[in-house]
Amino acid sequence: MTAVCPTERRWPVDIVGCGSADVVWDPDEQMFDCRDCGLFFTVAGLDSQPESERTSP
Repeated sequence: MTAVCPTERRWPVDIVGCGSADVVWDPDEQMFDCRDCGLFFTVAGLDSQPESERTSP
């Protein structure tokens, strides 16, 4: 199971990602980085994903 770049907003000001599964965890920044669209997002950003697609770093 892998993290997926979020495609839905949790809040009106959230930036929407591309839905790619090509993401990496940066332990220093404590954020995910999408290699396709460049979006950085936190574990909290996974809340917009279906439960079946979530993972923890």
